[in-house]
Amino acid sequence: MSTPVTCTDTSDALRARMVEELRAKKWIRTQPVADAMGSLAKESFLPGADLALVYSADDTVPVKRNADGHTVSSASAPWLVAHMLEEARIQPGDRVLEIGGARGINAALAAQLVGPAGRVVSVEIDPELVDDARAALAGAGITNVDMRCGDGHYGAADAGPFDAVIVTAQATDLATTWREQAAPGARIVVPLTLLGLSRCYTFQPCEDGGGSWRAERQLLCGFVAMQGDGAHRAERIALPGDAELHVTDALDVAADRVLGLAQGEQKRVWTGVQVARMEPVIPHLDQYLSTRLTPYLRYFGPSGQILDPGGERLSWLGIGHSATATTGALTYVVMRQVDERFHEFGVFAHGPDAGQAAQRLADLVRRWDAEFRGGADAVVHAFPADTPDGSLPPGRVVDRPGTRFVIAQAAR
Repeated sequence: MSTPVTCTDTSDALRARMVEELRAKKWIRTQPVADAMGSLAKESFLPGADLALVYSADDTVPVKRNADGHTVSSASAPWLVAHMLEEARIQPGDRVLEIGGARGINAALAAQLVGPAGRVVSVEIDPELVDDARAALAGAGITNVDMRCGDGHYGAADAGPFDAVIVTAQATDLATTWREQAAPGARIVVPLTLLGLSRCYTFQPCEDGGGSWRAERQLLCGFVAMQGDGAHRAERIALPGDAELHVTDALDVAADRVLGLAQGEQKRVWTGVQVARMEPVIPHLDQYLSTRLTPYLRYFGPSGQILDPGGERLSWLGIGHSATATTGALTYVVMRQVDERFHEFGVFAHGPDAGQAAQRLADLVRRWDAEFRGGADAVVHAFPADTPDGSLPPGRVVDRPGTRFVIAQAAR
């Protein structure tokens, strides 16, 4: 539990408390990262922000909003910053490429890790933020950061090769330029959305000499969307009952057809598979289903807990629910409260084939529970875009302009 903030807390005290909390929760695992995060006065990069928010271990700080009020740049939550720095394994003397520099906080932290013999190149697409970052870095006396205004999709070829690449905007591709500009043995730490699921992956080059990369470590997270040539937008289909269907990698899903299905007769199947409160298994189930449902979609119900017309106390997650759609049914995973501690997974389906579709998806949830639950996360391979099908390993293939991803999840 976080220690309450008082009005007399100073920046130094709040910063020390933040580092203590991050160490206790194992987000900070090494002394250099603790020293970097414990010495950087973040408030000088976030003028006007509340100190308690600036040093909250769990919260982001909005930096810039667009005309619609949506956040287009933010200072990441310290727990996630610590995770990415630890995953990058930055060493003194390294060259680091950051994509999405915002106001320069992450670059300043990386600069402390590389030391005076190293260098950080941070690429930010917004010129106003670049100016702010340069001023804050200069004010902090940090001279080993090259803050550039440009499209991070293209990296910084003239300054490579880089020992680590850290991406701090939500990407949908592992840009070819990032891989080409990485030094042998480098790590690319990137928040990546595949099949509508957003995770922070740590990619390392494979030793096969074929230009492939592999990620075995992943973490549920979310960032503001990538801008520029790396931007990728999901289609959102409004459905009855304040629901939405998000379509990321299934271009043949027609909005009018899905809407027609959603208005059809509903069938329900309860799986008997339960999840305890705060048990962190739902991301694992989602990724398992993403490798087995075609197309894989995300269904967003009205956020929170509601008593639905069927008398069930349903819980709708803010991250959405696994879903799929065929010509005959729209089908998605739901959760109902069983008691104070447990929820049960179920499946709702709409359309002429709803009964069979609901049963098929329910059977997949039961199979996950019997064979995969508690096992390792999926392994994600990234291959060059021109890799032929015959050279890909078994798994769910997701094609992007620069990459062919293969997602494979083994039974426990």
